[in-house]
Amino acid sequence: MKSRLICWSLPFVLAGLFGGGCAPVTSKIYFADPPETKVTLPDRDVSFVMPTMANLAQTEDPKMVNLDAGGEPIRLELADGTRFKGYFYVFHCKLDQVEKLVRMEFSLTEDRIQKLKSGQAVTIVGLSSKGKPIYKITIGLDQ
Repeated sequence: MKSRLICWSLPFVLAGLFGGGCAPVTSKIYFADPPETKVTLPDRDVSFVMPTMANLAQTEDPKMVNLDAGGEPIRLELADGTRFKGYFYVFHCKLDQVEKLVRMEFSLTEDRIQKLKSGQAVTIVGLSSKGKPIYKITIGLDQ
């Protein structure tokens, strides 16, 4: 009887040991401003309207924060119809208990919007409370 129990339970134990680390690690990013901005991440087949909290898989090496290599496409459309496009990076990052208390927020301020509308590119890097890179978004006007 004991040998049957061990035989039946062994696959579940092994699945728990080896399958537990397969889930993607994510970062919660609050897309705050401007309100009514539509955000599209085509590679993830995801779109949402700001403000909202997004739980996004970490895909990039944090050592690459100063390079514009990799990333995935992002598109933003303001309520007035102005469209931006660029690249979005979510960095591999393990936060401690204190860092997890701080809400990671993305906002396009009015001065950034004016730069974008004038044809300049804008890069926004979200850092943890201890300076670890969480995300980076580089965008420009979609003409």
